[in-house]
Amino acid sequence: MKSPHGAAPWDSRADHATAISPDGQWLVMFGGQSAKEGGRKWKRCEDTWRVKLEGYTVSAWHRIGDLPAARSSPVSGWLLTMGGHWTPPTETLKAKTEDTDGMKAHHEETEFKAYNDVVGLDLNSLSDKWKVLEASAPWPARDDEAVSVTRDDTILIFGGGTLYGGGGYHQDVWRLPKASEAYKLSHGAATEL
Repeated sequence: MKSPHGAAPWDSRADHATAISPDGQWLVMFGGQSAKEGGRKWKRCEDTWRVKLEGYTVSAWHRIGDLPAARSSPVSGWLLTMGGHWTPPTETLKAKTEDTDGMKAHHEETEFKAYNDVVGLDLNSLSDKWKVLEASAPWPARDDEAVSVTRDDTILIFGGGTLYGGGGYHQDVWRLPKASEAYKLSHGAATEL
């Protein structure tokens, strides 16, 4: 699968997440951030897109429900998101990246919120709606954490931070055994966003 640069209907981006549906037929992409004007104007991407892998064409991308921030960990046919952060939808960076003090000031002055929720998208049903699975999980809010899913359906969450631009790091590990059972991950579960 390949498309020419700029041909896809979504904005160019980094720090996004992707997953393949359990049946291997669909690619799902969501969140991240996009920069215009050589990295001076940042925009958070809240959109979610999917495309059928077999017979791929660039025009086949389909936009589905939006999500507040990029965060992911696929489990049991669901795409789950845990933690992550929000900053204003658009962000103008006045400092140059080599201006350390200017970059620190930018991060300190920008509104920032870390999440501790869990939301999911049912990839088995090809739902267009993200669902709230847990509005406030027992772990502290965090951004830039590492998440892993084991073969026995256990979710592990490692570290992460609470400050924009890095910092406020957690030195912890959270374990959620039998995640599919805990969140009742079947078709039509939970509350739609």
